[in-house]
Amino acid sequence: MIYMKIDINIEELKNSNLGDMPHIWAEKYGDSIAIVDNNRTTYRDFDMKVTKLANIFIKAGLNKADKVIVQLPNSMFFILTCFALFKIGAIPILAVPGLREKEINNIIEFSEPSSYITTETYMGFNFEEMASNIKKDSLIINKLFIDRDLKYELRKNDNVEEIIEHREVMADEIALFILSGGTTRMPKLIPLKHCHLMRHIKLSAKRCKLGKNTVSLIILPLAHKLALYSPGVFATLSVGGRVVIKNNENLEDVFTVINREKVTVTIVVPSLVKMWLEIIENEENLSIHSLKKIISGGETLNNDIARQVEKKLNCDLIQLYGMSEGVCFTTSLNDGIDIRYSCQGKPLSLEDEFKIIDEKDNEVKYGESGELVFKGPYRFEGYLNIQNDNKDIFTEDGFFRTGDRAKVTNDGNIIIEGRIREQINVSGEKVMPSEVESYLREIEGIKDAAVIGIEDDISGERICAFILAESKAINKLFIYKKLDAMNIGKFKYPSQIEIIDSLPHTNIGKVNKKILKLIVSSK
Repeated sequence: MIYMKIDINIEELKNSNLGDMPHIWAEKYGDSIAIVDNNRTTYRDFDMKVTKLANIFIKAGLNKADKVIVQLPNSMFFILTCFALFKIGAIPILAVPGLREKEINNIIEFSEPSSYITTETYMGFNFEEMASNIKKDSLIINKLFIDRDLKYELRKNDNVEEIIEHREVMADEIALFILSGGTTRMPKLIPLKHCHLMRHIKLSAKRCKLGKNTVSLIILPLAHKLALYSPGVFATLSVGGRVVIKNNENLEDVFTVINREKVTVTIVVPSLVKMWLEIIENEENLSIHSLKKIISGGETLNNDIARQVEKKLNCDLIQLYGMSEGVCFTTSLNDGIDIRYSCQGKPLSLEDEFKIIDEKDNEVKYGESGELVFKGPYRFEGYLNIQNDNKDIFTEDGFFRTGDRAKVTNDGNIIIEGRIREQINVSGEKVMPSEVESYLREIEGIKDAAVIGIEDDISGERICAFILAESKAINKLFIYKKLDAMNIGKFKYPSQIEIIDSLPHTNIGKVNKKILKLIVSSK
């Protein structure tokens, strides 16, 4: 076990909540630019808009502790919406834009939100139509907000009002829900408290050396921990930096944005890093001199790619490993190159405990591999409304089971070696094979299916489905049409489909996925 001493003044956090932060930041940083998307918003303007939107929500009947699905593209309005909800004590449930009707309905059934906030259209998909259908068929959702209408109300309501109804929000109350990576058909919602998030924001800003001169480019979906607060938007704003928010409709012009806004740091997943390196390789005159740091998370970055980041992009690399359940490890800018290239670092908080255990929950020796488990000041207490699963995800002594295989170096850095569980990481989106298998088995003509993850140069991993077909009509086009009709996120679609006569099994009757991986690798 590795135990580290406390490193933060807990008294500072006892009366803190995220809803108060925009006003505190406005008093500190005033007319400095806070957020850049299609417009530029100062800290003072952002604080005023948060109060206006909070009042709009109160007038619409939102109450403290109401759960609200927020499914919006990357924009200043996403951040504005979150802080307005924090301010009135309502609780956002963050949903990535890639989720569709089936997944949203599962979330609604499981978490019972009163409201749903989304956009008109994005990436060619009509979210307003989907949300209207969901509300029409739902006995739970009673309010639907479209960002177009809320923006109109904000423009119409030019007078800054005090908050209509003061709602005391305590630091130990739930601030938001994030969907667990690798969520099954039963959604796993992670409750995050105000005090836990405040602590995390402060520590991540300190570890990544963010400050008033920081200009952070946010490309990853804001519904993810990395982009939102680890360190993301919240940590940058907390120190008076500038956030440049970009949606992923046109990634080709990202270097133009970096140069125009003089971006100093960005947060990416390895698949994006690889794409950037390829672009730099092919564009001799491309220059991004302002970029000083790249923070890579979401999956492990291999050593060769890590070396190329500092050499070809001419900036420092910070590797980050974390889960929304609470754990966060990062390398430090003070680490030597061997650590920065090959390790995922040390815990963010000096109060964290972690260890590596074997199959019997015994701690292993330094350098030996096993499952990484942790506990600490911002470890969550269990998924929403899932009692049985919550018993299995903690060890008897209270450590959270990450499901990741890791080892610890002699100097206390962790190296993540892969998953103990079957989760597939597709460009940072976590997909459980069992979920995709269940969808495939619903398709007429498919007798059985087994899904595995395969290493991919572009997306990190891709989904491969082995299909036991009862009909010759079963092919990729047929399967995609059926999945389209199920209204699930396209990132869950298998990119490779293998029709097979029979599925191999182990001696205890489970599908032998090791053999399936060998079949793919031999082709």
